Amino acid sequence: MNNIEKTIRFIKRQLIHRPLLVGLIVVIIIGGVLWYTSQKPKSDIRTSQVTKQNLIETVSASGEVKAENQSELMFSSPGKVAWVGVKEGDVVKKGRALASLDTVLLNTAYQQAAINLHKFEATLDNVYDQVKDNNNNEDFATRDKRTTAETNKDYYYEALKAAEYNLRNATLISPISGTVTSIGGLSAGENVTATSMGTSVIRVIDLKSLVFEATVDEVDFKKINIGQKVEVILDAFPDEKIPGEVVYIGREGKKTITGGVVLPVKIKLTSDGDKLVVGLGGDVEFIVDQKDNVLTVPREFIKNDGQTSYVTVRQSDGTTSKVTVTTGLTTITTEEIIGDIKEGQEVILQNYGKK
Repeated sequence: MNNIEKTIRFIKRQLIHRPLLVGLIVVIIIGGVLWYTSQKPKSDIRTSQVTKQNLIETVSASGEVKAENQSELMFSSPGKVAWVGVKEGDVVKKGRALASLDTVLLNTAYQQAAINLHKFEATLDNVYDQVKDNNNNEDFATRDKRTTAETNKDYYYEALKAAEYNLRNATLISPISGTVTSIGGLSAGENVTATSMGTSVIRVIDLKSLVFEATVDEVDFKKINIGQKVEVILDAFPDEKIPGEVVYIGREGKKTITGGVVLPVKIKLTSDGDKLVVGLGGDVEFIVDQKDNVLTVPREFIKNDGQTSYVTVRQSDGTTSKVTVTTGLTTITTEEIIGDIKEGQEVILQNYGKK
């Protein structure tokens, strides 16, 4: 990748992430250019040649590598870590046990909840037996007694369910096959507290599910299609173009700080899987159209009189004439032209530089 391409990529990324700063810099640069050009003698003619080349129309966007299939696992209750069976970098299968809490206290809590539930179920049955003849004439004392018994039974039923859940989830089981990328600092003998549970996370990522997720501006959204071929350039590998194709186009836009809208587009990368890491940033070029061996001129040489487009051509005898053309594929600097014109002919941009 040459320095010009690197500069263009840098400017594109800054336009997305720091639009206000870039806008200020652009204003300063334009002002400087206008002042500089005002000091130079003006030329009223600029020339170029009709050239034959391959044109590729693209749409650019920034994004990062993400995993479509990943899992974060944490304990549902505090406790002492009994063992950790994996380390970062381990490849695990779905259903593999990763770590576990000491279950002595959790099992005790479960047994106690079961005992309490059994006790209050018996109490409730006894109360029901006492008030069975008062269904149509229940005084306040009887109603209070019955309601208390029902509430106690319901409370310990829920307590048993919670204890059972905590006991069942005392061992973290991977729901996917993948690579362990973090064990959240867990180690055997450590006490996981209520405040540390949220950070003691084991993360498993299926590295085969990595995609490049880009944010496409709403202006270019209509140019993106499922199956469309793309080229991704990651910041970590600026001299490599990774091929891919569009596999998902978002249907929910997100507002930017400048008031615009961007939409997510997921790209499946078709090579260099071993190099990909979640979080790597980069840019993607969506190939909108491509034509080979077409006649082109710089875009500014094409004029329009309100009805037709034309270029001004210098003939072999030195005279100039307007040649009507039809425009085709367009890039940032160059445009395809179709008409009575040949490769190598000189085109003229008149009154260039005049105020």
